[in-house]
Amino acid sequence: MSRKLGLKEFMHNQEVLRFYRQVLRDIRKAPVDQQAELLSYVKHEFRSSAPTLDANKYLMSNGKQQYSIMKRALGIS
Repeated sequence: MSRKLGLKEFMHNQEVLRFYRQVLRDIRKAPVDQQAELLSYVKHEFRSSAPTLDANKYLMSNGKQQYSIMKRALGIS
């Protein structure tokens, strides 16, 4: 049986999910020859950082910074 999430955990999970979906949408805007590699990288990063909430909060912040850099590098608005 899965444990119930507290409000903060639930809200954080929703924020992570929204961010993940936004990244996936923007990957579709990247050059076609780079999409598969970007998708693989993003999936790996999200799955590997899923287990812990505290680390996840830090990684979420760090991920947003990396995402912003990636968008600028690919010319995605």
